[in-house]
Amino acid sequence: MERRLLLVLGVLGAVCGIALILALSGAEPPRTRPPVEAAPPHSIAPPPETEPGAKKESGTLKGRVLSGKTGEGIKGAKVVALSPHLEPARSPDEIPTWGGLIPRKTVYTGENGYFSLEALPPDYWSLWVEKRGYAWTTVPRAKFLEEHVIELFPACSVRGQVVYPDGFPAPGVRIEYHVQGTHSEVFSRYQLEKYYTTTREDGTFQYEDLPPGKFTVEVYPPDHLPFPWRFEPPLEPGENRDLGVHKLDDGFSITAKVVWRETNEPVPDIEVAVRPIADPMPRTNIGQRRRTDANGIARFKGLGGQFAERPQFLVAANLANGPVLPDEGGTHPPGSTVTIYLRKEGSVKGFVERPNGDPLDQFAVDLEATGHIARQLRDFGENGKFHVFQVPGGRYKLHIRHGNLVDKEIDIDVEGGEELDVGKIRLEEGAQITGAVRRSNGRELEGVVRVNLGIRVKNPAGVEGWREAGRSYVQQDGTFLFKGVAPGTYGLWPESIENPTATTEPVDIVVRPGDTALQKDLVLWSEGILDLRFLDQVEGSMRQVVQPPTYLVETATGKEVRWFGIGTRLRPGSYTVYVEIPDAQGVPRRYKAREVEVTERPPRGQEGTGQDPIEIRLFEVRDGS
Repeated sequence: MERRLLLVLGVLGAVCGIALILALSGAEPPRTRPPVEAAPPHSIAPPPETEPGAKKESGTLKGRVLSGKTGEGIKGAKVVALSPHLEPARSPDEIPTWGGLIPRKTVYTGENGYFSLEALPPDYWSLWVEKRGYAWTTVPRAKFLEEHVIELFPACSVRGQVVYPDGFPAPGVRIEYHVQGTHSEVFSRYQLEKYYTTTREDGTFQYEDLPPGKFTVEVYPPDHLPFPWRFEPPLEPGENRDLGVHKLDDGFSITAKVVWRETNEPVPDIEVAVRPIADPMPRTNIGQRRRTDANGIARFKGLGGQFAERPQFLVAANLANGPVLPDEGGTHPPGSTVTIYLRKEGSVKGFVERPNGDPLDQFAVDLEATGHIARQLRDFGENGKFHVFQVPGGRYKLHIRHGNLVDKEIDIDVEGGEELDVGKIRLEEGAQITGAVRRSNGRELEGVVRVNLGIRVKNPAGVEGWREAGRSYVQQDGTFLFKGVAPGTYGLWPESIENPTATTEPVDIVVRPGDTALQKDLVLWSEGILDLRFLDQVEGSMRQVVQPPTYLVETATGKEVRWFGIGTRLRPGSYTVYVEIPDAQGVPRRYKAREVEVTERPPRGQEGTGQDPIEIRLFEVRDGS
């Protein structure tokens, strides 16, 4: 009986096991939630790489735009194909930066919401879809082979009002609306102008056609503290939210008074700047600027610094030649009245014209003191006007410089406290010097090549040199151009920036009055290499000796060059080598050693392929053999 019972239980167990196996084999695999990839907030990933050797072809982005509420097709929706724009790298080591999304092609949906963007070149494409009354949406990483079904939901809107601390409406206040989270923030940069506005006369503002989700509203009043207006929860599809009333904060205040030190008279129309220091919040480090009124007073309110326990403010008068700090030390607590003392020194103003009488834009003004000790002053003029403040009394040379016109130089005398008006100054058209640069060995120019224009001068020791009068960079076709060159005698020579060389001698060029265009082609000489080895008999044996004074005379030009070693820069060509050797009485005498050929220095990385050292036996030179 027990055996039969065990047999029956065994059979039942086997049947249950087989049934369980069959059930498991026919069941669906367990479902897992697919991973959701969030696009980065400030960049877009590059397109997926294709297989090596795969041919990239143009394609079509197509699909249908539906109402997320009713499921029906939406006609007339705007569909824009966007591709990322990369700012090119400025150097081989720099990585191109992402410059935003660029609209490349736009279509509107037809009947039942269908659209097709055809003949798109291979690129990383995204879609922007919008229609009045609906919230815009995006399709990142859109693919050619897929049928894109895009749902639009009813648009959201927000409204609110900004008022002053006393409750009166604040018109003209800048309001910024920022979309937060995932790829929406990236795509909202495509149409930033839709999210900036200003309050109306009654202080109200309103945004429409907004996407649902998280958002931020920021208020930037001109005379009060900026304030970020963050809101939770996120907007729901079709929600119209009233943000209520935002009251501005007066912040801190400071009063600045600018007076002349000598007379204590107020200084009107001087710009004063105030900014907070020791403030851990960078956005509050933006100061305010005001010009003094007729009484020399500038009042500031709505200053930041509220995040520092004891805020301090830097107060300075911004003059043409730089900020002038007050005698009190420059930093002050809120509510201070600061007096800024200015020296009643002279000033120089004037008006600069083009040759045709039009005002000159963007020119440099320099005051160079002559005959007395004074700082060198500089200003930059605009629309023909310039005004240099705080000029100590004395004699100056006034230099007016503009890149395309002849520089002007005027001698002036400035009295203490005087405002000197030099009147109208008209610059003249100068000559244009053009030409082309070629390599002496016939090869193409490599790297950056600059052409220098200089004037020959002597230093106090009587040594001649060159004072720079201008520079021009050679274009890809080898040409260069100088504008506004005044009459005179100049030196002109090219120079390789990557491989500077002293073998190219300046070429004289004379600009005569009335010359308008001159041409001078230049040769960029290659650098030569020469390796000399000197031997002499010492105590009956021949030894290598330290090089004696050695001179090389260039056969073509007769120019003498002192040779110091293989690092001496030489122009390739024929030379005669001379050495100085003491005679029997110990008097140095110059001997002609031999003729040599200076070869061109090999390119970088091939320095070991030059000529063998040239031996000069000094005892043979002395003997005349």
